[in-house]
Amino acid sequence: MMTEKGYYKIEVYDNDVVSRKQYDQVVEENAKLKTTVINMKSILNQIQV
Repeated sequence: MMTEKGYYKIEVYDNDVVSRKQYDQVVEENAKLKTTVINMKSILNQIQV
């Protein structure tokens, strides 16, 4: 979820614990996003004059 100031936060349960499933999903998404950013940087570096 996004806070009023534009920061992203993962919602937690009442006891301040994130479920393992939710944690694994975030880790997997983070890995995919990192790969995408690396690929985009590479493409941008190739087309810069």
